[in-house]
Amino acid sequence: MKLALILTASLATGSMPDREGPVAIACVGTSTATSDSGRGKSDDIPQQVFVFDAATESVRRALEPRQEFEEVCGSTKGLRFVSISPGLVTASSEDPSDSNPLWTCKFEVDRMAGEATYSLRGEWKGGRFHEFVWEMTCRKTEVPVFDLSKRKF
Repeated sequence: MKLALILTASLATGSMPDREGPVAIACVGTSTATSDSGRGKSDDIPQQVFVFDAATESVRRALEPRQEFEEVCGSTKGLRFVSISPGLVTASSEDPSDSNPLWTCKFEVDRMAGEATYSLRGEWKGGRFHEFVWEMTCRKTEVPVFDLSKRKF
């Protein structure tokens, strides 16, 4: 079954899915913040552009004002996982279990439904936590090309 899906995707796109170059999506939606205090807050989020590349197994968010990209769920001290397929893009990371706070991150894009979820949760010893979740709808867009001359140094 999996081979049939890969072959079908290959015929539809004219290339093998694991060779797919950078793809960009523009997403809008809602940000919800919750914490152990019981208070929550929801806000609309401005358009976010994410770029994923199966060839380099990278998932990045474009930071337009700074003219740069940041790794999505780019933990520098814990475990990181990236998976890019024709139907689903996933990036996740988790700090080592002895971290305080322990940060976990998950980014998931359903490419068929055009929906994405980006969550970040910090848990402190003693039960405190903060969690931020972005629920977004997405569409394909152009990969941003940054103008390095806009940087002052």
